[in-house]
Amino acid sequence: MNKWITEKQIKKGRVEAEKFYKEFLQDESGDEQTWNEIEIDGQYFDIECFDDDMEKPRTETTCAIYPVYLTNNGLRECDGTKYIRLFTNEEEA
Repeated sequence: MNKWITEKQIKKGRVEAEKFYKEFLQDESGDEQTWNEIEIDGQYFDIECFDDDMEKPRTETTCAIYPVYLTNNGLRECDGTKYIRLFTNEEEA
């Protein structure tokens, strides 16, 4: 089990991330990646949506949640080494 997120937070995060992911899948701007910060029970997380192949329509995409921590100077920073994949639409080759 991950020590940085609870099962309850994962469920809440998945609900919030779903709207970002749906928007990302339909976005025609061609951005490879988007980041959105969310707050769950007083804790912050980053939601990353990523397009691996940049085809239209988007075919190889993922959406993951990452922990965010306060830094010494009071800012928040994402820990990019820890994540849980929430959604994917990768197609088999």
